[in-house]
Amino acid sequence: MPQALVADDDALVRYVLRCALEQRGYIVHEAANGAELIGGLSTDLDLIFMDGAMPGPPLAARLDAARLLVPAACVIVMSGTTAAPAEAVGAGAAYLAKPVGLAELDAELERFGCAVAGRVR
Repeated sequence: MPQALVADDDALVRYVLRCALEQRGYIVHEAANGAELIGGLSTDLDLIFMDGAMPGPPLAARLDAARLLVPAACVIVMSGTTAAPAEAVGAGAAYLAKPVGLAELDAELERFGCAVAGRVR
């Protein structure tokens, strides 16, 4: 089964994404801040969701760590703003504005070539 790491300082956001991704066949791990995200990076991950602004290391450092430790994973940055953070764009990460709808989630997973419904890319 594909594996995902959902990192957000909002427990409700983590819960909603966990439920949505589990329904799509993922094993989901969670992180509540940037340090937990970096500590939870593993080569087993297929997908990494991270909040653009949360406690701990800055977004650029989190993206660098993800690319270094899990280069094959799809990385999606989420934020409450409508414009994608420059760090996300520069790192080749996808971007979703909060609140993330299920249709947007599915479209981004498909567009980005991530594992969907048990299919591993």
